[in-house]
Amino acid sequence: MSDVRIETGPELTPPSLWYLLLGLALAAVVTVLGITITSSATELRPDLVRLHRIGLSPGTLRRIVVWQSVTIAALAALLGTAAGWGLTAARNWPGDIPVVMDWTAVSAVTALTIILGAVYGALAAPRRLGNNLNRTEA
Repeated sequence: MSDVRIETGPELTPPSLWYLLLGLALAAVVTVLGITITSSATELRPDLVRLHRIGLSPGTLRRIVVWQSVTIAALAALLGTAAGWGLTAARNWPGDIPVVMDWTAVSAVTALTIILGAVYGALAAPRRLGNNLNRTEA
């Protein structure tokens, strides 16, 4: 018997699989964050019309929507970080393996999520608000 063996590796190596899953997770985050922020801005529109009637400027109303979007994105980033840390800790729990996180990468992803939320908020903010409430609640 010969000592020569031919081994074939897996079709998808683990690093490429992880990058594929991270790419899918990024696409899901971008999509869900966009849907959440635009839905929130749409739901807020009748209240914005009322606030416009009592004298708030359109710029102030746009800032309200942007800050609401930034808050939603910050909460999503915070909960995502906590969930990632919790899942990693749960996986390493039986052994005494410490959870070490790259805080620079976590901070960068959190900042990019908040910036994306601000961009979505600016895009979802109303441009023109009429005084007719019936058009917005139909």
